[in-house]
Amino acid sequence: VLHMDETRVQVLAEEGKMATSQSYMWVTRSGGSDPPIVWYQYEPGRGRDVPMRLLQDFKGHLVTDGYAGYKAITARAEVTGVGCWAHARRKFDEALKVQGGKKAGRARYVLNEIRKLYAIERDIKSLSPNEKCEQRQARARPVVAKMRLWLDKSLPEVAPKTTLGKALGYLSREWPRLVHYLDNGELPIDNNACENAVRPFVIGRKNWLFS
Repeated sequence: VLHMDETRVQVLAEEGKMATSQSYMWVTRSGGSDPPIVWYQYEPGRGRDVPMRLLQDFKGHLVTDGYAGYKAITARAEVTGVGCWAHARRKFDEALKVQGGKKAGRARYVLNEIRKLYAIERDIKSLSPNEKCEQRQARARPVVAKMRLWLDKSLPEVAPKTTLGKALGYLSREWPRLVHYLDNGELPIDNNACENAVRPFVIGRKNWLFS
């Protein structure tokens, strides 16, 4: 299991690029190892060629957000893409802030259901992978199944270009990747481990101004 994420960095005096253009720090983190292995790779771009090159020999599960740049690597038969529930949750957090009041019912529903999934993960944190899988099947799968039925009903009722519509669209597109964790106790529910590893660059971006 590997995690992957990327964040922009401003680099000055870089050959072949304008002074105002963005470059990227790509982060790959091992899953399940203690201590974890984290690889930072500086790249001038954000294209799909980067993960294809860095993970050219990789076989296994790759945990990422929904960025399209990972589609090429997860399209390979030997790589299974795993989604991030935390990223999906953020979309509905944004919708809740924009809508507010009674109109926020749909966003609030999804947030409550995702909260249930995370509560289960806290309960089973110390269990073995096989035991985690059993608990996810028994407790999390019914929550997910109910959410899928609700999602199918809600999608045609919400304008796709609204904040809520975009959140619903993201959830629907990512659904096959989001539910992978239910069937494998080795897999995490989200990509937070990698996002924590990339956070120094996110925080530093505000302080360093440039590299």
